[in-house]
Amino acid sequence: MARPKKADTERHSHTLRFTVRPSEYVRIHHGAIRSGLTISQYLRDVVLGRPITITQTRGLDPDLFEELRRVGVNLNQAVKYMHTHETVPPELLSAAAAIERFLKENLDHGAEGRG
Repeated sequence: MARPKKADTERHSHTLRFTVRPSEYVRIHHGAIRSGLTISQYLRDVVLGRPITITQTRGLDPDLFEELRRVGVNLNQAVKYMHTHETVPPELLSAAAAIERFLKENLDHGAEGRG
């Protein structure tokens, strides 16, 4: 037996589209995940003022994510430069090592609290 059809007033029939920055998307996506909702349902509930239950988790701060994204863009530009000039600046090696240490320290500590 098929599911009964929803009344016209109960169907989601209108589409809204808007763009967001990468850091905003991460915040929205994390909010939806923590609430156990789809992004669409999460945004509907937020906009319409409905209560949302968020489960607290330790995740990557959206501002930190955006900063890491920018570092990745700069690193990509440096790699393109290296391929063009066939040389590796010593500053790049030390910067990459510092980033790797930072990520290991911070991401490893975050994983210890979960389990």
